[in-house]
Amino acid sequence: MQRITPLLVLALLTLCPACRLIGKPKAVQVEPPQGTTLSGVAWRDSLVGSGEPARAGDQLTIEYVASLRDGTKVDATADRGLPFVFRLGMAPVRGWNEGLVGMRAGGRRRLEIPPELAYGSRGIPDLVPPDAGMVFEVE
Repeated sequence: MQRITPLLVLALLTLCPACRLIGKPKAVQVEPPQGTTLSGVAWRDSLVGSGEPARAGDQLTIEYVASLRDGTKVDATADRGLPFVFRLGMAPVRGWNEGLVGMRAGGRRRLEIPPELAYGSRGIPDLVPPDAGMVFEVE
């Protein structure tokens, strides 16, 4: 068996145009992560944050805008001037307990939550009709 010497490898890389691409970074456009949980909460990150992914039991501090699926704004933390703090797994909107798992600090995520994991058949009088799906833009 023949041995390939480092000098031979260098010569091949210099002479072969296709080989010159080896080791050079390629520009790749990466689609932001997205998914749907088993119960139907759809999510998409428009910005992936940094740090450890959120998991059940973590205390989260979020800013959000809540809307009906038709785009009607229902609520926003910015309107009150305070972020919302809660423990993941005990969220007031059940769909958050699934849809925010894996989100990283500094990220932005859109959640589309089915009615039964939002405000259900009761809704919120004068704000959210019964059996309404919700959209949350969360940071």
